[in-house]
Amino acid sequence: MQKINMPGLKRPVAQLALGTVGMETDAHADQMYDAYVEAGGDIFDTAWLYRKGEAEALFGGWMKRRGVRNELTLIGKGAHTPNCNPAAVHEQLTQSLDRLGTDKIDVYVMHRDNIDVPVAEFVDAMLAEAHAGRIGEYGFSNWTLQRVEEAIAYVLDRGVKLPTALSYNFSLAELVQPVWKGVLAANGPDWGKLLAGGEVGLYSWSAQARGFFTDRADTAQSADPELVRCWFSERNLERRRRAYELGAKRGVSANRIALAWTLRQSFPLVALIGPLTPGELQDSLGAASVDLSPDDVKWLQAE
Repeated sequence: MQKINMPGLKRPVAQLALGTVGMETDAHADQMYDAYVEAGGDIFDTAWLYRKGEAEALFGGWMKRRGVRNELTLIGKGAHTPNCNPAAVHEQLTQSLDRLGTDKIDVYVMHRDNIDVPVAEFVDAMLAEAHAGRIGEYGFSNWTLQRVEEAIAYVLDRGVKLPTALSYNFSLAELVQPVWKGVLAANGPDWGKLLAGGEVGLYSWSAQARGFFTDRADTAQSADPELVRCWFSERNLERRRRAYELGAKRGVSANRIALAWTLRQSFPLVALIGPLTPGELQDSLGAASVDLSPDDVKWLQAE
């Protein structure tokens, strides 16, 4: 498992973070979380919203049974709509901490934005939790670039703790339509400029485009309608074709090539993966060993 230094974190973490939303029972959680940790994984993605709290409770139960909390880095998310307001930052974080059985979440991001609330009020709410020691690094998910830049300007002006974490969709296949209402992607040169400085890291979700680089997307006629709606475009289909071509040359799946492309970016990035079976987990982990040159990365990104 490759490790990476992410902004603000005191120790390197695995570049592939395991999502918790898909686990349904203690047995399922034990199987997947154990396999991930045995492979060298140490960073997990959680959220107040997932499975109405059940996902956090299952993950918290697993941490308690294994006694591994201090060995892990937790990504948490809260203040989700319709309760996206400064008060909900505290309320939903409190519930998450209780479900997880811990007193701190290492990387905490707002799950959504509410443009009716001034940026400063949200930032102050997050800073209060950081000062209280209930979160470590903080940041935003699904905020517009303009609002993120406004937040950074606000803390720089005050000389207080910078946001160091963004959680957005980012993959070789660029999002055509939102998977869920209100979600955003961080593809494009403007986001690249923000991330290039290395002071803010990206925790990318749907880093494999939810199966777009598998046989589930062979044709628009046979593909899952959600895949077609969210990912099918002329540019993405060409990128998919190139991923299959390069994968055939390397003897690996196109899915691994696509995830390897995400991992080979020049800015700090952890990719969130959501396998539901040990086989799916091993396929994702295999992407870390796929060697892509800068020319490969550029070629895959067909414009």
